[in-house]
Formats: sequence, C-alpha cells, structure tokens
Amino acid sequence: MAIYEVFAITEGSIKRIIDGVGKEYTGSKIFKEDENRFKSCIVKIAFEPYMIDFEFPFETQNQEVNNFKMYSTFLNGDDVRINITRTKKQGTLCNNKPAKYKIKEASANEKYNTQIEFCFDNEDGKNFTDKSEYVFVILGYSFDNNNEIKHLDFMIPSSKMDNTIDKFNALNEYNKFKNGFEEDEYIEEKIVELIEEFDKTYKMNEL
Repeated sequence: MAIYEVFAITEGSIKRIIDGVGKEYTGSKIFKEDENRFKSCIVKIAFEPYMIDFEFPFETQNQEVNNFKMYSTFLNGDDVRINITRTKKQGTLCNNKPAKYKIKEASANEKYNTQIEFCFDNEDGKNFTDKSEYVFVILGYSFDNNNEIKHLDFMIPSSKMDNTIDKFNALNEYNKFKNGFEEDEYIEEKIVELIEEFDKTYKMNEL
C-alpha cells in the first residue's frame, strides 16, 4: 500500500535524524522538551504533495485545524477522508478529549454508523466501502523508543467520536512491506530527500 511506503520513508528519516545525522536537532533543549512534535513534523512533510512522486491514490492535504495555527494531515480519496494523527495507545481515536475539528469531520459518518466496514482486498486505491458519499477514517500511529512504528491503526469513528465502528491493525502488514524494501534504492533516495526538507523547515524556524 502506498501509505505504508510513505511511513517507511518517514521511519527511516527519523532514525537517521535522531540516531545520527541530526545531532544539531536532538541536542537542543527544544527537541528534548517535545521530541514527538519533531517526529510529527517529519510525518507531515513526508505527506506533502511535492514529496510524493510515485503513484498515490489520495490527494494529500495539511490543513489548518484551529486558531493556534496547528495543522493536521488528511488524505482524500473518492470515498474516504483519512486523518493521520499521532495517538499514544494502540486502537485509540485520540489522546484526550477529541478536538472540535475531529468531531466535525466524524459527523460525515452519522448516516451509516453501522453500515461501513474495512475492505482492503481491492487494488484501485479505494480502501473502504460505504453506503454514502465518503467515510471519515482516523489513521493513528506512534513511534517506539527505537524510533520504529509502534502501532498503525485504521479506525472508523462514530459520528460523535465516542467509539469505534470498525478498526484494522495494520502494523503487521506495514512491517512486512517495510522489510521488503530494506535495500531499496528509491526508498533510500526519498529518506535523504525528506531529511533535507526537514532541515530546511528547521532552519526556517517553522518548528
């Protein structure tokens, strides 16, 4: 899956930045105070449209979601809108109280709370089936102490974000995909490119 490819590139970049080439970042006080923010920034950059030069079945969008100039990553498909967000625990929709923008997005699921399910067996880029216009899905992720993906969950929230209608633990599939690309030259090139883009963002004081 193309989403796995972007996460594999992201994971490789984070490892390089934190474990090796990024001492100028990791040694800073700001980094130590909010390491997760740095990692989330790298994920957002990885999903920028200009970073994805391979066939990708979604329109990517980093959208401003509140008055504090915070951005969240969305993937828009023909019948699905996926919000990529860091979550502390596997299988949870959000870390604390759901944000207003998530509740607004989840309202799209109101008409068919019990009529949608995951469907990963087709190959046309449509990863979900539904009986309405589109489904709002949360893709939750986090990194472990080794800077590897700890969990990767596709979750369909109820319209009020108070429970999960359906979910798919994608970690095993992701790891199988990632292991098959360990020596891939293209992945290596994209890791280097993502590190360079992160470096530009850091130096422009956008973090």
